[in-house]
Amino acid sequence: ATYYIKDGEFGVCSRNLELLETEGNTFWKVARELNLEENMKATGKNISLQGELIGEGIQGNSYKLTGREFYCFDIYDIDKREYLLPMERVLLCNRLNISHVPALGVYKLGSVDTIASILEGAEGKSEVGAKPEREGLVFKSTKTHDVSFKAISNRWLEKYE
Repeated sequence: ATYYIKDGEFGVCSRNLELLETEGNTFWKVARELNLEENMKATGKNISLQGELIGEGIQGNSYKLTGREFYCFDIYDIDKREYLLPMERVLLCNRLNISHVPALGVYKLGSVDTIASILEGAEGKSEVGAKPEREGLVFKSTKTHDVSFKAISNRWLEKYE
């Protein structure tokens, strides 16, 4: 899900579409439940929140949640045309009273790391809900906006792809 505020206009998008507010639209229901429009306007910034919408009625609800939850994984500053750094993102999520995807730690990747060791680390259980097998891990730089990669769990790929 993507939620944005641009020059006072609030919008809601799925992966590929901007969505109109209609009766029963899950993306809009969550936006209203989280008071996103008002809270995002209160920042005085043109921003977009990108994240995962999980729970009842969404992709089989592997998390076994009652209701739906939004977990932010990126915030884009529309005016600066750049993503917030991780610490800025977490602070703004707190200010907006929204959940951030679980952060498992801060790692310094170096010459000791191998693709095999990174993929091994991608295996494991989610930190959310019923703790299903996680899809993998996302690594993001703490110092620059444009360095990130995802290590996908081989067990998850075997089960779902």
